[in-house]
Order: sequence, then structure tokens, then C-alpha cells
Amino acid sequence: MPALLLQKPSFKSKCKQHSECLQRRLNLWKLGDFNGLLKEFRAIQSRLQSTWKPRSPEHISRTFANLMLSGKVNAAMRLLDDTSTSGVLQLSEDTLRELKAKHPEAMEADKEMLITGQVPFVDPAMFSIIDESTIARAALHTKGAAGPSGLDADGWRRILVSKNFGTAGTEFRSSLAEMARILCTKELKAESDHQSSIGAYVACRFIPLDKCPGVRPIGIGEVIGRIIGKSIISVIKPDILMITGSLQLAAGLPSGCEAAAHAMEEIFQEDATDAILLVDASNAFNSLNRQVLLHTFAIFVLLCQQGTTQRDPMAMPAYTVGIAPLLQMIKVRKDDASAASDEKMKHAAYADDFGGAGVLGCLRTVVESSCSLWSSLGILPDNPKSSKSWLVVKEDRVEAAREIFTDTDINITSEGRAYISWWFC
Repeated sequence: MPALLLQKPSFKSKCKQHSECLQRRLNLWKLGDFNGLLKEFRAIQSRLQSTWKPRSPEHISRTFANLMLSGKVNAAMRLLDDTSTSGVLQLSEDTLRELKAKHPEAMEADKEMLITGQVPFVDPAMFSIIDESTIARAALHTKGAAGPSGLDADGWRRILVSKNFGTAGTEFRSSLAEMARILCTKELKAESDHQSSIGAYVACRFIPLDKCPGVRPIGIGEVIGRIIGKSIISVIKPDILMITGSLQLAAGLPSGCEAAAHAMEEIFQEDATDAILLVDASNAFNSLNRQVLLHTFAIFVLLCQQGTTQRDPMAMPAYTVGIAPLLQMIKVRKDDASAASDEKMKHAAYADDFGGAGVLGCLRTVVESSCSLWSSLGILPDNPKSSKSWLVVKEDRVEAAREIFTDTDINITSEGRAYISWWFC
């Protein structure tokens, strides 16, 4: 709606023309003539001439300063980091084929591997604390680009928090708070009117970024969904931390990323450690089994219908809960292997970055058992991705490591390897 109604007629159009265009478009909107709006929008866009010019150092400096002054630190850093990504890929047949491969059909999970127990009663009263002030706090801490509507976080923040709109902003925040409470406490039937509107609420702009090589699928959802998601997470975050505990440091623990990296470094320096195994899950967020995710949420947190789209504020909490059964089972297998052979291993996980350190024999046992666990939980085959996983070995144990892992695709090095992906930090 904002992108359609607020499109300027031309670069040189004046305020009077803007008012006339807005009034005419509002009338078309009320009449439901969306095709007429789209035709006008496309006609204007077709006559726009590109103003793109190569960015000079002075232009980059000014843009960087403006972004920093606006508090957009991440955007400012991305402006300077030319190596982080090569931009958005063209939507060619090859790109579409790779995107479809990263969003495969769901697999059935082995029911014996699902965590059992009675689904607890979730009292709706726990979500009554979501009010207009909760929405306001979430809006102030939400940043990022626009979803399909074209209205970015700055625009939504002005609508919701600015004093220029008087009581309208407060009433709007109260409506969003009520929407958040409904999403948390009521089951939306497929035949209901609410169910048909969920598609618009979770809609995303799908962006294929160039990973050099490969494609990174990013979903840029509506900012209003991010704001509501942050409000809900503020209520259930203690439950998520209790579920994942020390198994998953991406669940919201303070400085979890740094803690995982430092822990692995300290463990590697111990005399009893031969190597660190850095496991890279293939297409982790998109391949997480939703049956397992929803089952685990129902047992431990609440009934939830959210998915895991990369860069969605709900994605990380959902992923940490959905992967919790796998981490618990790996821990049990690891402890059994250690007890049987007196070979010790310690491990830590941050999102889809898994690290295990110990003696080579125990690490090999964990690799063999984890492959079957991924498959049993309904996560795509070829996980974990051996060819993308690394074994960082102490120099005097390189030959032994090559012998023990000779029939695997795991890469072996003694020169070090990055553990935590910058994308999540």
C-alpha cells in the first residue's frame, strides 16, 4: 500500500501534484481497483531514468557518516565491507534452480526420536503483558529494510512511536498488541478468515544473495511481523533459555557467540585434546524439519506456527528450539562413547555452527552417530555436510587424524579455521 499510494509522479513533481495523486489513488484503493493502481505505478516506473553513478570515495565517506549518525551501524559496516557479498544475483534459471534446491519438500521424522511427554497447558494470561508499551519498545529496537509493502523500519517506527500522530499511534500499538496475543493463544482454523490473512502477514521479499560461490536465500519480511515477533520473544525468552540450556548458545545468552568461540579455543589448548571438529550443516535454517520444531515447541514452550526464514527475528529462537533434540541426543551418544573408551569430548553450538573437541577416536564416533541422528529427526540427508566440515588438529596429530578420518570427506588442517560464521554474529 505505501509503495503504491506514495509513488511520486515524477522527479520534479510538487506538493500540489502529490496531494492530487494521493487523493485519486485513495479513491481507487477504496473501490478495489488495484489493477488501475498497478498500471499507473508501472507507467511511472517505466519512465524513470537511472541516476546511478560510480561511487566516489567522497560519496562513500558521506554515506558512511550519515548511516553512523542515523544509528545504522550494520548498514555502515556493510558499505565498507566489499568482501561480505557480491550483491543480489540475477533471477536466472540457474539461480531459481538453486533456490528451489534449498527449499525442498519436508521429510518425515522418526517418531521414536521425538521428545515425548504430555503437552503442557499454556495459560493465555502469560501473554497478557504484551501491551502497547511492549510494541513501542520492540519498534524502537527494530531495524532493517522494507518487506513487500515497501515501508522500512524507520517508517514503521515513525508511525508507531512518533508523537506527531497523537493518540492514533497509541491505538495502533494497542491493536498490534492484541494481534500478538491472538497469534500466541488461539489456533487459527484453515477455514477461518484469519487463516487467509496469515499469508500476507508472513510474506517476504525473497532475495538470492551471492555467497561466492553459491546462493544465500534471504527473506525480508514485513517490519510489522518483526515488531510483533520481538514482542512475543520478550515473553517466552526465559522458556527458550531453560530448554536449550548450555547446549545452544544462540538462544539469547549474553555474548553467546563470543562464549562459544572462547570455549573452543580454551578446550583446544588442553593437553587431553587432539583436535576440534567444526561441523557445517548444509542449508541449516531452510532444512530444519517443521514437524520436529512444532512438536518441540508444543512440549516445551507453546503452540507455534512460525517457520525459520533467515534474517527473521523469530528464526533464531525457533531454530535453537527445533535443533534441541538433536543436540541432546548427540550429548547422550558422546557421553556413552566417552564412558566406554575413557576418551573425553566437549562440545558447543551456536546456531548451525557446531564444534566438538577431544581425542580423535571419540570425534570419529560422534561423526558416525550424528549422521544417523540428523536423518532420524527428518532433517535433509547429506547433513552434516562433511565436505564443508573441518578438523583442526594439533600439528603432532595430523597423520593420525588422516588415518582415522581417511574414508570421510572432512577437511583436515593444522593451520586453524573460523568457527562462528560472521552472518550470525
